[in-house]
Amino acid sequence: MISWNRRVSFALVAALVLSACSAGGGATPPGAPIPSAEAKHHGKGRLVFRIRIPKHGHHHRLLVRGRDGKPRYISAATEGLTLAITGQTSLNKTVSLLPSAQGCTSSLATTQCTLTIPGLAACPTVANCYTASIKTYDGISGCPSACSVSGARELSANTAIPFHVAVAQANTISATLDGIPHGVRLVPDPYSTLNGSAYAGYTLSKCGTDYIDVLGVDVDGNYILGAGAPVPSLTSDSSALIVATPAPSSPNSFQLTRSYPNVPLPGSTAHLNAVMAPLANSGATPVPIAPVKMTFDATTCGVFTEFDIPTANSSPSGIALGPDGNLWFTELQGGKIGQVTTAGVVTEFSTGLSASPGLTGITKGPDGNMWFAESTTGYVGKITTSGTITEYPISTSNPQGMATGADGNLYVAEYGTSMIGQVATGGMLANEYAATASSGPIGIVAGPDNNLWFTECAGNRIGRVTTGGTVTEFALPPGGSQPTGITVGPDGNLWFTEKGSSKIGVITTAGVITQFPVGASPSNGITTGADGNMYFTSSYPGIVKIATDGSGAEVFGQGLPDNSSPNYITLGADKNLWFTDRITGKIGRLQ
Repeated sequence: MISWNRRVSFALVAALVLSACSAGGGATPPGAPIPSAEAKHHGKGRLVFRIRIPKHGHHHRLLVRGRDGKPRYISAATEGLTLAITGQTSLNKTVSLLPSAQGCTSSLATTQCTLTIPGLAACPTVANCYTASIKTYDGISGCPSACSVSGARELSANTAIPFHVAVAQANTISATLDGIPHGVRLVPDPYSTLNGSAYAGYTLSKCGTDYIDVLGVDVDGNYILGAGAPVPSLTSDSSALIVATPAPSSPNSFQLTRSYPNVPLPGSTAHLNAVMAPLANSGATPVPIAPVKMTFDATTCGVFTEFDIPTANSSPSGIALGPDGNLWFTELQGGKIGQVTTAGVVTEFSTGLSASPGLTGITKGPDGNMWFAESTTGYVGKITTSGTITEYPISTSNPQGMATGADGNLYVAEYGTSMIGQVATGGMLANEYAATASSGPIGIVAGPDNNLWFTECAGNRIGRVTTGGTVTEFALPPGGSQPTGITVGPDGNLWFTEKGSSKIGVITTAGVITQFPVGASPSNGITTGADGNMYFTSSYPGIVKIATDGSGAEVFGQGLPDNSSPNYITLGADKNLWFTDRITGKIGRLQ
């Protein structure tokens, strides 16, 4: 959408008003009877050109109106003009349009020039018998004796203006010069989400709508707009980015929309191709630009999709990204390990699992397998990406979360024994490290300091354990916070959910705790989104986003079933958020 307040040099195309008056007698108003052919043969007329050139720095005054009231434009770089007339009388003329030239006057905003061509023979019939070719240039030399545009660059032209000269009446001929594009420029709407440049490419939100102006640029870098402007076109090479045809009232403004319900993937790209086609009488050729790269950002649009799990009432629990790029999840009630592709194809595996294992936490192991905890049997297990399952009876009590440590071992939060178990990739329980009795460790994650950090749901604490077994605990303020899920944030701190206090907590690696009220009921899951914000699950209303400074909490829930209860959440390889829905028994995706 063109804004006349932009501080750029708008180059606007000339629209000239040509008038021819009879050589003898007074002017006859338009519509008067046509004189006889004999009279017209012997009459002479004169042709008067009037042109106004806006000065640089007066962009808001570039709009000039012709006799018909329609807006006309002329490039502020215009300095010279050539005129060629063929017909009953023929001539070629080059004139200066500089403020100092004969017939030109200058004001603060414009230079106005008048050029009179006398001695034109009248047309023998009522048909047009003349053709004019007019071109404007950004330079002039040798005036007034031998004006020349040699070395100057062409700005606008109309190479085929037909007109009629009659005697005994006034003749008015309107003509518009067509701008000659030298380049194409893309200018984002001031309120759009576009960032970048046509040269480097733009990033744009994968949600919503944007507007971008496609403008022709003359050889002096001025925009060409209005009557006589070249016609812009804009196309996309991707179905993810749709380019709408501009409205006639805003021919340079193109609307960009996303393809819903198929939201573009964060980081995916499309290319815009722009061409500026000059009008036919300019004599110029179309000007394209190199494809402009458009990269979709990681903005969350709030679009939910849920995928069915074949086993009914499976109560999916933990979920994690696998080394194969798929999401892997556990089924607390279904007794199976599930795999879901980023296209939503779900596969279940159960061969090798004990009956009713009560599957909970799952993580990617250092050996390229997925490792999981069995709360009912007290086992841990691993599953290869091809689906082969192996269980290890480690005699822990109610294991919950699992994580891979910096030392290449697996660590498991033992809710029932209030310990952190260290498990080798061979399945052997190597060590157990005690937290406060009856503290109920549940969530665990490898921290940026190479230690393991865990939540104590019953103990109302956040714990830290080194790979050597040193345990340190940090108490939360009184009030029954019940911390559960925990993850590493993009700020290098540990973020956790508090099921009992409707808060989200963050703890530094030095042990400093901050809590943020979120006005929701956090569940077990929390993760970092592709946009650098924190996302956590809520039993009501769905998924909540919060910035790392605790501000801007935004709820996403519309589109989820009424009985939805998001449980654990993680970031997929597709940069979308994936979660387990405990009540509906489905796997959800938030785009």
